[in-house]
Amino acid sequence: MNMSVVTTRYVEAAGGIIYRKRNTIDSSNTSDLKKTSNQANMISDDDFELCLVYRPKYDDWSWPKGKNEDNESHRHTAVREVGEETGYAVTLGPHIAQIEYPLENEGKKSISKSGAKNSSQNNNKTEVVKRIHYWMMREIDENAAMRRLPAFGPIKPAKPTEIGNVIWLTPSKARKKLTHDSDRKVLDAFLEKLHDGQTEYKTLILVRHGKAE
Repeated sequence: MNMSVVTTRYVEAAGGIIYRKRNTIDSSNTSDLKKTSNQANMISDDDFELCLVYRPKYDDWSWPKGKNEDNESHRHTAVREVGEETGYAVTLGPHIAQIEYPLENEGKKSISKSGAKNSSQNNNKTEVVKRIHYWMMREIDENAAMRRLPAFGPIKPAKPTEIGNVIWLTPSKARKKLTHDSDRKVLDAFLEKLHDGQTEYKTLILVRHGKAE
């Protein structure tokens, strides 16, 4: 019997769920969100709208996301890719979830098992897995976006062949619109944090001196 060895190579990616209060044009004003955060038990899912994108290549509706560039952190990727795919400059909130799936299944609405082979006939191979981190996100105003330009640069819109449409839906409508079960699981994790009042977070920066005197 031939032994097969399967190694895994990860393709790192990141994205997020942009959310806003319904009928609120300036979603960068967080006063309502903070108030709601303190009244988490009174939150109604449909008080909010979430941003979805349509990908013509895969004919699917999903959360905005994309692959990491060389030497790019997941957080930087999330801000950049969501900006490119939606046109919105965003700030990160709490981390929502991490999902993984074989890269060959990207965009597939159902996975066929008909191509499975007997393990005794398999040669050594590498399985390529896409690993995506998602964050809660809010849109920031133009002034905040300008201050961030030196770090992130301008938003470069995705091509129409990559993103065909961007829409805002309530969570209940988004659940029906989303094509993939994995995206619905991300939605569940988002709503859990929303109901727990986790709409705000703070960054703690630690600095290590290279040489102590």
